[in-house]
Amino acid sequence: MLEQAGFIPNLPMDKIKLSDCNIRKREPKRGLESLKESMGSKGLLQPVTVIGPKDDGTYELIMGQRRFLAAEDLGWKEISAIVIKGPVDRITKIEMSLSENIHSQEPFDSDILEAFRILFKEKYYKVTEIQKEVGISTTAAYDYIWLLEAPKEIVDLIRPERLPRAKAAEIVKAGFPDKKRMLELAELYLSGRLTRDEKKRLIELALVNREASVSQLEVEAKKPPIEYKITILLPLQHYERLGKAAEELGYNREKKSELSDLARIAVVEWLDEKGF
Repeated sequence: MLEQAGFIPNLPMDKIKLSDCNIRKREPKRGLESLKESMGSKGLLQPVTVIGPKDDGTYELIMGQRRFLAAEDLGWKEISAIVIKGPVDRITKIEMSLSENIHSQEPFDSDILEAFRILFKEKYYKVTEIQKEVGISTTAAYDYIWLLEAPKEIVDLIRPERLPRAKAAEIVKAGFPDKKRMLELAELYLSGRLTRDEKKRLIELALVNREASVSQLEVEAKKPPIEYKITILLPLQHYERLGKAAEELGYNREKKSELSDLARIAVVEWLDEKGF
């Protein structure tokens, strides 16, 4: 457990060094103007977090890099800081930085995805573990797990107004493991040729018709849907097995719509396999 050594209201800026473990490595000053404007008029509302002091008297900045950079640009000489007593291992530093930056409302940052990859590979092996530690919803955690499989071109498209993170994750799931198919699905999804309902059907069809080409899926997605709703009553042990399968396949077992999707896929694939 990390030990808080104290609070320094006026820590000299020249005593603070940026941590190599801060996850924001590309364009760390992007979108800094609004933060500078806020800090210039209201001051620092949330202290930065540092580890130290080191033998040379400096402190390692682990949380609050953007606030620190804004303060630098504003010409501040001192800044208030929460001090964590070291040493702190590399993975914990990355985890601390991710827990702060993952809630950013800025455009999706591939640095966040890379930090998620490191933690999932080197420390956490279950989605529920990393979800709890970085403070995100189970659904968001599953989105990030799927996006680890996404080609860079799809990650670069993720924007709230263009391709929301959750929709990007659905496209990756529907195209997995074929990255070319993922890109084709993303291109069609963003082409403007489909209505909102047709986009939804596209993803649903892609999940159950993995042999169909994307052009064939487009034709099917544009057809009026003909579906029949049935209710399946599962014994408790089979319901639990469905939940386990959902976790292993990257679905969110807490979300009933995703369990229903998985059950529907299982039924369709079984019928196709048996030739009915």
